[in-house]
Amino acid sequence: GFFEPGEGEDWFKDGTIEPGGKMPTNTSGGQLSEAYFMGLTPLSEAVMQLMGRCAERQLGPKTKTKEPEIILCSDNGGILQSHSCYILRRA
Repeated sequence: GFFEPGEGEDWFKDGTIEPGGKMPTNTSGGQLSEAYFMGLTPLSEAVMQLMGRCAERQLGPKTKTKEPEIILCSDNGGILQSHSCYILRRA
C-alpha cells in the first residue's frame, strides 16, 4: 500500500494528493470543480496533462512537481454497471 495502517489521514492532510504533492490525484477537481467526473472527463484530463495543456492545474514546474510521464486513469459507468482503467504514457 501507500502507507501503514493508521497513517492514511496524515497522508491526505499533508497535501500528498494535491497538484503540488507527492502523488497528485484528481487534478481536474472532480465534481466540486468541473461538474462531471465520469465518462470521458477523467480520460480527457489525463490526456491534457500528458500534452501539457492544463493551464494552472498542469503538473510540472507551475506546481513544483515532475511533468507526468505515465498516468493511471480509472472510470466507471452507471452504478455497478461497468468499470475501466487506462494506463497512459507520454509519446
